[in-house]
Amino acid sequence: MSTRTIQLFVQIENKTVQISAEESWSILQLKQHLYLYSNTPTEDLRVIFAGTELANSVLLKNCHFACGTTVHAIVVKSKGNSFAPVVPTNFIGPTPQGIATNHNDQIDETKRSRFYLFCKNCNAVKIGKLRVRCKKCKDEAFELSKGPDSWIDILTVNRITGLCNSQNDCDGNIAEFYFKCENHERSLNDSENVIALPLLRTNTQSVPCLACTDIRYVVV
Repeated sequence: MSTRTIQLFVQIENKTVQISAEESWSILQLKQHLYLYSNTPTEDLRVIFAGTELANSVLLKNCHFACGTTVHAIVVKSKGNSFAPVVPTNFIGPTPQGIATNHNDQIDETKRSRFYLFCKNCNAVKIGKLRVRCKKCKDEAFELSKGPDSWIDILTVNRITGLCNSQNDCDGNIAEFYFKCENHERSLNDSENVIALPLLRTNTQSVPCLACTDIRYVVV
């Protein structure tokens, strides 16, 4: 059975590489493909997305990458200058299980928790993508010491720390969370044109309305 191909942008060593990746690939296979561009052995590469290092066993299909998603490949400089791989929390991850690590995991799309926002460019409520970057240099090659567990963690300034892996040797250690509209994954300054809507939730349990008994996908 054929799998879907997605276009990923990988930032590695101060350059951006566009890769046509199969959703069936693992992170290890992605690293092996990156060897063609950087000559860096797979054991010396760390792939970071949304503040989390992705383990070699993670499948791309379980990361729910959209076409045009950007991930960061960091060349390891020192074994001691990193955090242990962190499994994304239920809050930051797009699935109830976070990012799945089992090759046989099957994710029910109707059970995925999502973020919602109002996009000024679309002039509509859209699904949002939660992203994180270094507060000091704004580089997205930032690794969280721990994932956010609530909206308070995301909206409170200076609450979550981490490690900046910028190629410019930034010493920033404060995480800055922001949202992007799913329709503008790679648009510049898109985060300035969206408003997070924390009261909107996905009805993952298909709970009917007490008044009209209808079952809605998005609820307040």
